[in-house]
Amino acid sequence: MNNNNVYEQISGSSLNIYIWGAGSMAREVYYRLQEHGIYVKGFVVNVKVKPADEVTFLPIEDIEEIEKSGVDIDIVCGHGHFEKISDMYAYECVRKVYVIPNPYVQYQGPGESWVNEHKDEILSTLDGLDEISRECVDSYYEVQNTGDVSCLLNRNLYVEDIFNYDKLEIGYDEVYVDIGAYTGDTVQMFKKHCNSRYAKIIAIEPNKRAYRSLCEDTACDDRIVTYNCAFGKINGKTLIDTTAMQSSHVSESGDTEVEVCRYDDLLLDESVTIMKIFVPFMALDILEGARKSIERYKPRLIVNVGADDGTHILDVIKWMEQLHAGYTISVRYDFPMPTRLCVFATK
Repeated sequence: MNNNNVYEQISGSSLNIYIWGAGSMAREVYYRLQEHGIYVKGFVVNVKVKPADEVTFLPIEDIEEIEKSGVDIDIVCGHGHFEKISDMYAYECVRKVYVIPNPYVQYQGPGESWVNEHKDEILSTLDGLDEISRECVDSYYEVQNTGDVSCLLNRNLYVEDIFNYDKLEIGYDEVYVDIGAYTGDTVQMFKKHCNSRYAKIIAIEPNKRAYRSLCEDTACDDRIVTYNCAFGKINGKTLIDTTAMQSSHVSESGDTEVEVCRYDDLLLDESVTIMKIFVPFMALDILEGARKSIERYKPRLIVNVGADDGTHILDVIKWMEQLHAGYTISVRYDFPMPTRLCVFATK
């Protein structure tokens, strides 16, 4: 099933179409449906939510109320809600649930021709990795090229959250660097995982709105240091697209100019033990800018490679291998959706 067939099926529905959720992914699903001329009745949720700025242009309805009304509906969801489909079908009013494999236009995969052209490189790069890692990368390209997200339901391919990955072996005296910290969600996950027993957290976030929330969320802990900048290979400035706060990314047509710093120029003296990089399209530049620190301290690395165009997965793996730092490299999803594919470098 490719993406176009999904839209054709939705277009053929005679019922009211609702989008599941009320966040940035729901907004992107709405845009994709609009591009295909599909009318949407509204957004539907099963919990009380504070509407995101992005979806206030349509009604947000409680599915319990729709259930009581006796009206049948069809639901469209983004890939991030794929595992919740069985919950959606628990409501008698839901007749059909459609999945948009990747509603984020900036994170589309490289295409089948690219995969075929680089088949030998893919095989050779993955050859030294464990079987689950190879399955993760294969499933990423399969989802992006075919639209069939069913392979992502294999529980072996993903961990409950990035810090639950057993190979990380997180202790109680870590110096954790969070590059792409957003509003502090992963900082809180890290604190919870180590029961708030850590040496230091350094959180970096270029989006000003997200950074304000990050500061509010971490203000009471003097072990947490925050920076409002982007990281890259060289110092300078760049534009980022902040249209959707959760999926901000570097873009030539971005709406906000931000400062770019080399990691090694700012944090070389910090004895980092765990480094997380969740920054679309910038992973390689950030790694290169942190080369001295990584070679010196050999931190465990968690690098998101799914929120990209799919061409840098192999480059990130090869970059880690060429360090000859004694890393074990593996690939896992931290959630069953293609944009959440991560490369781990552990000791």
